Amino acid sequence: MRCFASLCVALLHFASLCFTLLHFASSIVVVVVLVNVLVIVFHPTHTPPHSQIEPAQLELLAGAVQMVTYAPGDVIINKGDVGNIFYMIKSGTVKCTDMGSNSKDQKISSGDYFGEKALLTGDKRAATVTADTAVTVMALDRVDFDGILGPMSDVLNNNLNLRILKSVPILSNLSDSERAAVANMMVVRDVKKGVAIIKQGDVGECMYILKSGSCVATKDGEKEPLKTLNQGEFFGEMALLNNEARVCNIVAQADCSVYELDKKGFQRILGKLSDIMKRTVDKRKNENEGGDGDADAQGGEHNSLRDIKFGDLKEICFLGSGTFGRVTLLQHKKNQEVFALKKMSKAQIVANHQEANVMSEKNIMVQCNSPFILKLVNTYVDTKSLYFLMEFCQGGELFTVLHTEEYDGVPEPQAKFYAVCVLLGLQHMATKEIAYRDLKPENAMVDSTGYCKIIDMGFAKVVKHKTYTLCGTPEYLAPGELAKRSEAKRARYYG
Repeated sequence: MRCFASLCVALLHFASLCFTLLHFASSIVVVVVLVNVLVIVFHPTHTPPHSQIEPAQLELLAGAVQMVTYAPGDVIINKGDVGNIFYMIKSGTVKCTDMGSNSKDQKISSGDYFGEKALLTGDKRAATVTADTAVTVMALDRVDFDGILGPMSDVLNNNLNLRILKSVPILSNLSDSERAAVANMMVVRDVKKGVAIIKQGDVGECMYILKSGSCVATKDGEKEPLKTLNQGEFFGEMALLNNEARVCNIVAQADCSVYELDKKGFQRILGKLSDIMKRTVDKRKNENEGGDGDADAQGGEHNSLRDIKFGDLKEICFLGSGTFGRVTLLQHKKNQEVFALKKMSKAQIVANHQEANVMSEKNIMVQCNSPFILKLVNTYVDTKSLYFLMEFCQGGELFTVLHTEEYDGVPEPQAKFYAVCVLLGLQHMATKEIAYRDLKPENAMVDSTGYCKIIDMGFAKVVKHKTYTLCGTPEYLAPGELAKRSEAKRARYYG
């Protein structure tokens, strides 16, 4: 019986692996075609270089593409209909007719595309497209596109901002995910001709990127302008680093629009820019001294690790037990600070093949330094066990706050407060490309001040593009995960 059960489990794992590989293979095919076609659609000869779709974005879109087949004579597009689907021909030939009195009918085939304006505008179709042979097309709906990346114009503008941010010297130390978070913070501000965006002598609070129009830089008492700024150029970036007065005026030469990045918003999401710059200095210093160069895993101001010796702690009481060990309450002998110590048996970890998962959990906790995520304070090891020293949250699980013998649920303002705490924790993980993947009230704990923190990184994973792993708690899984579709970023907030 045991052999039969083991065989069934092995077959299930094999089937799951095959399913994942099939998804992966088909995804690669779609991505390749998408890259070839969309690079043509948004090629620098058609639009500015900054307006191209990024490879990672193409991969996300591949998951939304639908394969559709048409028989010879089937009408795919009717002239005059409102367009909302973009088509790429995988195989076969289509005929484009009724394109106007001065245009001849055309035939296009495998590798070509039509209906691309559907992703940009809601204009009516300019021609009728009919299947000339049996045709298979890849269809991308504008609603799906907007749901994954947002409106096309926003995507192109965001890509422009990312490229400009890469060129800002004081922001060169940001990671790709941090730079993306900064780009998402920017807001558009319209400025009338002659209005000063920056005034000489004022203390700077914002950085700007010129979206459209032009500006001039001037100095008080000088007749000639210092410089003319055009679309795509940036100014005021030193406001993110210090509180010094502006050294010149920036005045709109014509009606213009700028992207505004607020210093307070920047610090709220990423912390002080000076700390980020110090991170790179420390990492380079570590590399020069023969370290492994992984500053994110070695401590510093950007993560939660502290130099607390195991011998400086004393056990107070037993708190609970988990899959691989027990959790106890410890107190620092000198400053009386309390912590929770998670003890895990090496033998049980190896027996359950969880070595990689435990190391992944530890590395992800080290990367996170948010007041809304349970902090890993230090780690220890001996011959039999691994130890995680963590913050102690004495308020219990959020689940026990939401569901009690007296009531089920909490007032709306309180619910919003807890939701914001969780969202801020997830937002911090998103800047580091971490997918949490087990969001539920049982995985949030309330601290002594009433705020809640996300705990248990057992299912968390660094995901740069997609993942097909089915994991988490069944009652809280997003519908897309249950359907075995690749996990979209929006599914990470489902719980």
